[in-house]
Amino acid sequence: MAVYRGREVHILGRTTGEDITPSYDILDQWNERSSVKLPELHLTEEEIQRMKDQAVHHLHFAKIIADKDLQELKDSQDKRKIEERLAKEEQKSATPATPATPPKVK
Repeated sequence: MAVYRGREVHILGRTTGEDITPSYDILDQWNERSSVKLPELHLTEEEIQRMKDQAVHHLHFAKIIADKDLQELKDSQDKRKIEERLAKEEQKSATPATPATPPKVK
């Protein structure tokens, strides 16, 4: 997995041509293809290891995204988790707050 402009994407492969920072074809969740430079992507450790196994020698340009950060990104785009979070916030705001001091009696 990789992240491009806040969206989780799949790297399809390297585009043709030699370059210091080669381009990669990516596919996002809406099946939109793009060709992007490696420094524009944030790669997981797993993706970097897979690319190293394919003898990719330009990974010093790669940005790494931690698994925790990737999970937060996925959760922020997951409809079910967004609805759960909004429901919890709604319940908190619906609960009446008890006053800290009793009302004054005249």
